[in-house]
Amino acid sequence: MARTPIPRLEDVQAAIRRKSHIDYVQHVIPAFKVNWHHRLISSKLEAVARGEIRRLQIWAPPRHSKTWMVSDTFPAWFLGNNPSKTVIGTSYSDDVVTTHGRMVRNFMQGPEHIEIFGKNIICPDSQAANRFDTIHGGSYNCAGVGGGITSKGGHIIIADDLYKDSVQAHSDAYNEHLHEWWRYVILTRQAPNAAIIFISTRWTEDDMNQWLIDNQDPSLPWEVVRLAAIRDDEELDYDPRQSGEALFPEMFPIEELECRKREQGGLYVFNASYQQAPSPKSGDIIKRDDIQRYTTLPDKIDEWIASWDLTFDSSVSFVEGQVWARKGPDKYLVHEFRKQIGFTDTCRAIEDMRSNYPEAILTLVEKKANGAATIETLRKKITGIKPVNPTRSKTDRLRAVSPDFESRHVYVPKNKEWTDAWIEEIVSFGPNSKESDRVDATTQALSYFESKKSGNEALAIEDIPADNEWSV
Repeated sequence: MARTPIPRLEDVQAAIRRKSHIDYVQHVIPAFKVNWHHRLISSKLEAVARGEIRRLQIWAPPRHSKTWMVSDTFPAWFLGNNPSKTVIGTSYSDDVVTTHGRMVRNFMQGPEHIEIFGKNIICPDSQAANRFDTIHGGSYNCAGVGGGITSKGGHIIIADDLYKDSVQAHSDAYNEHLHEWWRYVILTRQAPNAAIIFISTRWTEDDMNQWLIDNQDPSLPWEVVRLAAIRDDEELDYDPRQSGEALFPEMFPIEELECRKREQGGLYVFNASYQQAPSPKSGDIIKRDDIQRYTTLPDKIDEWIASWDLTFDSSVSFVEGQVWARKGPDKYLVHEFRKQIGFTDTCRAIEDMRSNYPEAILTLVEKKANGAATIETLRKKITGIKPVNPTRSKTDRLRAVSPDFESRHVYVPKNKEWTDAWIEEIVSFGPNSKESDRVDATTQALSYFESKKSGNEALAIEDIPADNEWSV
């Protein structure tokens, strides 16, 4: 019986690289540093190539290799496997997308690619960086936003960063132009059963990323891969990180990301470009410009209070404690405590806040979650604990205190590391918001100030009945 020939190692490796996009990337770019998010992106691109995903959005921070993965290597790998098909690429300018086309062409003509796929399949008489054909009838064609794409329909259409900068992203005129170009050019260039891949950092809540989702065909929903530079609390089954971990720590450790956050002047820009979670510029309920900042507290504060929002589950939610001061109609957020802790540590944190801010003789504690047990325990140790029973929705409670903001009577410190995070949660909060601990503690405090009938006189301990529950 004839023996079955043992396949050569080179043939086995070539077969693996034809099937696996990430193995292809590592072969054609030997210095490429592979992180888990690159493997995730590759798995999604392979699903696109198999026809399993027809609408894919990838949101990722700057300099995290999304363009290398999608615009530069994927078309070369796809055409190597499907030489009779067509890929269309686009970006915010002809120059940028032509650079991508040049990379695709060079990969396909390189020895590493030919080693995998057997030969150079680019036609000798059609090798322009922005338009080349294969000897099997396929092609690659690209153009910037506003340009025409005169080729056969694209089986794969890749849109990579359609905004040049923040000015374009915030321009109503440019966005309207972008929408029309997408409708009349991009969507008309689809081959039957075409797939569209859209990769970008986020810019605004109503950027092109969101416009595509808002206008999607229900039969072709967008699959979104959101890659935050620093893992937040959103439940994403494809993201293996713990909250607070960096996306690509080998290249961008958490210290570097925190530095960039500070350099960008706070969370508004960082949340969009690095976290892929843009905040509203003006605010759904509370307007950003209505929030005042202070450097030092005024003299002779009229009243101090502490306000606490507790949690059922310390593994997913935060305990939020705040100290507020009032001077006439003006309310000042003085201190914030925010941490994922259990019952015992929560009680200790409330006691510590009383010790550190003895002026705050009233402590508001929401009775829901584990508030009831906390209140019962703390009343044996400190005075001034007042249970709060929320009877309205979180949104209604924030709307109720919005006049304080609109009249410019709410102040936050300029120089605290938590100030920007507090502002972003307050400004971005709406009916569908997931995070609300800061909002809850804030509305609790402001509502109580508003309900006071004692003018500017500080509240005495004896004025606080121990069992007097207050509804907000």
